[in-house]
Amino acid sequence: ATHESKPVEKDSLMMSLVRSEIGVSGYRCKRTADNKCFLTYVVQADPKGWIPTIAVNQIALDQAQNVKRVKAEMEGKATED
Repeated sequence: ATHESKPVEKDSLMMSLVRSEIGVSGYRCKRTADNKCFLTYVVQADPKGWIPTIAVNQIALDQAQNVKRVKAEMEGKATED
């Protein structure tokens, strides 16, 4: 997909890339028994085209790492990256 203010030139590297849109994203934390919580990541995204499975899987792994960072922060164990 292209944007009117930034058209993509024919035969450019950008022709092989996909521009996506993220409408809403965030975390929902619900307290459960025994001082624990259930964390849900919600995202509304339009990839504006096809995305290779390997890329989708890598994004999912990255989100799992974000959950680990949120957990560490909530437990007071956050470290500087």
